[in-house]
Amino acid sequence: MTDPWLEGTVFHNGWQHLVATKFEYERFKEITHIWFSHEHPDHFFPPNLKKIHPKYRANITILYQKTGDQKVIEFCKTLGFKAIVELEAFQWTVLAEGFKIICNPLGHDSWLGVKTESGTFLNTNDCVLKRTIDLLPIQKIMGEVDVLLTQFSFAQHEGNEAEPEKIKAAATRKLNQLDKQLSTFVPKYIVPFASYVWFCHEENFYFNEYMNTPNEVLNHFDKNQVSVPIIMAPGDQWDVNNDNWNNVNSMLTYQNAILDLVNRPKLNAVQIEKEYLLQSAKEFLNKVKSKRSEAEIKTIPTLKIYLNDLEEVVVLSMNALLHFESSLTKEFSDISMSSDMLKYCLDFDWGFDTATVNGRFQTISPTGFEKLVQVMEFCNELNHQEDHKSIAHRAFGKISNIVKAFGAREA
Repeated sequence: MTDPWLEGTVFHNGWQHLVATKFEYERFKEITHIWFSHEHPDHFFPPNLKKIHPKYRANITILYQKTGDQKVIEFCKTLGFKAIVELEAFQWTVLAEGFKIICNPLGHDSWLGVKTESGTFLNTNDCVLKRTIDLLPIQKIMGEVDVLLTQFSFAQHEGNEAEPEKIKAAATRKLNQLDKQLSTFVPKYIVPFASYVWFCHEENFYFNEYMNTPNEVLNHFDKNQVSVPIIMAPGDQWDVNNDNWNNVNSMLTYQNAILDLVNRPKLNAVQIEKEYLLQSAKEFLNKVKSKRSEAEIKTIPTLKIYLNDLEEVVVLSMNALLHFESSLTKEFSDISMSSDMLKYCLDFDWGFDTATVNGRFQTISPTGFEKLVQVMEFCNELNHQEDHKSIAHRAFGKISNIVKAFGAREA
């Protein structure tokens, strides 16, 4: 099993399933291995893992990319899984007779290759595979791919509500990225997946209008005629190499769900009082100062945030306490968001990363998004316990892995 997000809202009330899964927790008794691509909650979701019965967890081996922080590994150990296997980059691992896998990180994400007696499968999930330098090593080591499983729509903030053209361009880029994968791997079949979600909050609902739909993806394939598309809805089972698969029923499932979005209740932000924001900021900044030098902190830009529910501007500086700035108005801010979203950003190392994914903010200044990303990347380093030395080591490791891939043989 791969990336089992089965139920619940993820990315701080930002996403929900477009169509509910039909996989029941009792079926984990059939599972021997679970692979996680990365620790984003739509792939690695602790609340769901905790619901797996302990007796089933005791028979399941966890598979995960080798990381420096060991966070996912250590968490899985506390749940009493049978075993934890850290997958070395670009090395095949045999799970059973006639069944082996290979995994390699791309940033904090990773892709999975599977070879079985019935075919070769490549699961790229959320990996942004658009550059030849990233694609060719995978193609070399995987060889002929029978089934490609890949994301088909954008999955993060791609523009303000008043910038539809920018969001549409992001959706087009995702299809272009898909074309690049198809031309490189030339799979016999493609299973579009990992994009069957909807933006479920009042602050990000507008993105739903511009997402690539399964119908648009099918029309795109009809023009390109590279691979046979297999559209699958929850509960569907498809036998590989069955060319008689009919996409109609699964397409209707998604089309009906998309049409129904306007009727679904949207989640709302909770207004946070100033004193709680200031306390969260104090704890956040103390943590930053305990882990980073003053010189490093000075490289991170000050972020002016308009809190749309409090109708006030706050200034977040990594080397000073958060403060409300009554002399500033919205138009002089970098971004706007709710006090609820800001508190989440301050309370968790991954909070700003979550904001960029769930899109629960709007940019105001021309450099607002760039500043937010710089803060997000800084906090991601804290989240993964990285300093500049380990970041450099990871970059060297990535180059080393590419070299290894070109030296590896198709297994």
